[in-house]
Amino acid sequence: MIESARGKTTSEIGQALQISERTVAFHLSNVRRKLGAANSRHAVTKAFSLKLIAAG
Repeated sequence: MIESARGKTTSEIGQALQISERTVAFHLSNVRRKLGAANSRHAVTKAFSLKLIAAG
């Protein structure tokens, strides 16, 4: 989620974590669903407000 908050693409996150882009998309989709977010930007905003991730 933090890399997504920094504007990284699923491809860039996958490369950094050495996992497939599809795996990244799967996990980000689960995060959006669990947070009840409409999109990734909304999920990041909610995660910040819930203090699930920190700025920095």
